[in-house]
Amino acid sequence: MMKKEEILEKSKKTGIDEREEMIETGSYNWGLITVLGMVLFFGIWNLVHGVRSYELVSIFTGYITTTSFYKYKKLGSNKFLVSGILGTIGVIAGTIAFFLGA
Repeated sequence: MMKKEEILEKSKKTGIDEREEMIETGSYNWGLITVLGMVLFFGIWNLVHGVRSYELVSIFTGYITTTSFYKYKKLGSNKFLVSGILGTIGVIAGTIAFFLGA
């Protein structure tokens, strides 16, 4: 078992501060929640007013797709590969619908 001093020394050598890492992760999470809230707000607004908003769906689906492929690469779990592939299909479909004005 490592002593407290050994852990601190190892942390200094790697340059990774666990507190900073937690803050960084937390900021990304709050940013994502904010973006999701905005996408939902504008998407619902557009829906109520008869405006199609494929670009909003594509943007958020693109985020989910990217994180899924990243998790697949790092963790190797097939569920992330499947969600990445499905997300890619969704992004492509939404982008085509946006440009064709479907």
